[in-house]
Amino acid sequence: MNWLGIPMNLLIVFGTMYLVIELFARRGERKLLIEKITEIRPEDFSKVVNPYLSGMFAGQGRSKYSRALRWGMLLMGIGAGLLLGFYLVYYYEPEYWETKQIIYTSCVCICGGLALVLSYVIENKSNKE
Repeated sequence: MNWLGIPMNLLIVFGTMYLVIELFARRGERKLLIEKITEIRPEDFSKVVNPYLSGMFAGQGRSKYSRALRWGMLLMGIGAGLLLGFYLVYYYEPEYWETKQIIYTSCVCICGGLALVLSYVIENKSNKE
């Protein structure tokens, strides 16, 4: 485990430095945004279209069931990945514990990702109609 200590220490040191620098940079960006927002008149807010907020209001953009669809599909994908991983481990009986971990992790990630892609396709079909 000695070979892992040096990269982990470097990761912790440089990660902390990055987060501190990012904190100060974001503070400056937020100050600039607040100054710009105070200059905008309230009548102009109705003209602003934000794609990230479109799913929050009924009748705009995404349907009100899109979040439930995404979570449901993700959980179904994770469940299918765990089931597929169990069957692969059960039938092939790998010798090492690391191999079992890799099988379970890869099956969960692949099936969870496929479920999210499928939910995206379903959302796009429902939005087009």
